[in-house]
This record gives sequence, C-alpha cells and structure tokens, in this order.
Amino acid sequence: MATKPIGDPIDRIDGKQKVTGQARYSADMHQPNMAYAVLVMSTIANGSISDIDTTAASKLPGVLGIMTHKNTPKPAGIANNTPGETALERVLHLLDSPTIYYNNQPIAVAIADTFEHATEAARLVKVTYAEKKPIPELPANKTTPFTPKRLPRPDDPVDTKRGDLAGAMAKAGVLVRRLQSFETLAQVTTVVFDKTGTLTRDAMVLRQTTCRVGLDAADALQMAQSLAQHSLHPVSRALMAAQGQGP
Repeated sequence: MATKPIGDPIDRIDGKQKVTGQARYSADMHQPNMAYAVLVMSTIANGSISDIDTTAASKLPGVLGIMTHKNTPKPAGIANNTPGETALERVLHLLDSPTIYYNNQPIAVAIADTFEHATEAARLVKVTYAEKKPIPELPANKTTPFTPKRLPRPDDPVDTKRGDLAGAMAKAGVLVRRLQSFETLAQVTTVVFDKTGTLTRDAMVLRQTTCRVGLDAADALQMAQSLAQHSLHPVSRALMAAQGQGP
C-alpha cells in the first residue's frame, strides 16, 4: 500500500543527524576570511543619539570594524527618498542619521572574525541618547479609524484581540504566580526536550546561558527557574540545580 502524504508517519531524512548532533546548519558553514556581523539595537523608542562610543569595542581581538551613522557610506540617490506618512510608506535608511524612530532600531554593526567576537563587540558599544516621549504616528484620517479589509501580507489578520491569560489559567485550575515570566517563555518558537529521559538519563547540566543583547543572563535564568521549580523533567532539574536549588 502506498504511503499517504497526510496521516501516515514519514521518516525525516535528516532526523538521525539532528538528534545525534551531526546535522550541519548555516552557522556551521565556514569559508576562508569569513567575517561576522552583529547588530547593536536602540533601547529607546523616540529621540536621537547624542554620542556613540566604540572605543572599547574596537580594541577587542578580532574586531574588524564598528559601523555607525558616523562612518557608514551613504548610498547614491538617498536624497530622493522622502519619508512617507505611515510606517508602510516610510523609506528607512539604517545607519543614516542619529534619529531614533522606534525601539530596537539597528544603530550600529559590529564586524569581527568570529561570531563570538562580534557579539562581545556589540555589547561594548556605549550609546548616549537624547530621549523623547514616544508619539505613535497615525495617518491623516486618524480621526476616523477603520479596520482595513486586508493587510499587505494576506495571511496576517486585520484585527487582533489580547486574551486574559491569567484568568483562563485560573478557570482551568492553574494559578500563575509570575505572569510576566510565563508570557516571556511563551514567545519561544522552538523547544527541544526528551520526554522519556532515555537520551538525557536525568543527567542534564546547564553549562552556559546565552541571551540577546539587553537581557541579563541571571534574570533569564531566574525566569526559567520560576517555571521549572514544580517540574520533575530533567531540563527543569538542571535549571534548578544551576542555582543550587535542586538535587
């Protein structure tokens, strides 16, 4: 009987390589004289950059350069692009000026011979801001808001509704003590775990905590532990043991 594309289990061609750590991803591909770039993001939503100090970052071993609005070449024809009224129409030129339009806007690029060197260089870039109160920009007809029939991406919903997570969990008999931690971990897109413990053998150990720029490793670990403390899963026990709270 022929295998149906839907309904029958199908083996992944690269399944064995993935679960044994032999699979190669784009980050594993290295070419001669390859350089790595890591973005530095703004920490304010509106304002401008008063000063950006790249001295410490530039002195790190392996750093090839730090690109900012001060030294980035301007592309030809940039003066012909005028800002639009809405975000969809706006032409944004990164590293073009010290102006900050939104939070987490790329404001510098650290370039180095390894990803680790570039990441550390990005962390050492010191930025001083002239912060302003964020003012959301709305179209000219902002006095008559309406729900559009469609968005540029056809699969995007035209309207959204934020539910009551804590209330729904409470109705299900689950009391959430740290809602912020729960919502933060809800943004995780990929989780790999061993439900039976046959691979981990209850011997998982937390070796390193790596966070995005702007998030402290200790805070991230504390949030993870707040959710792991009532679980017997090997991953949870490894998180608790990292702070001496587990077996």
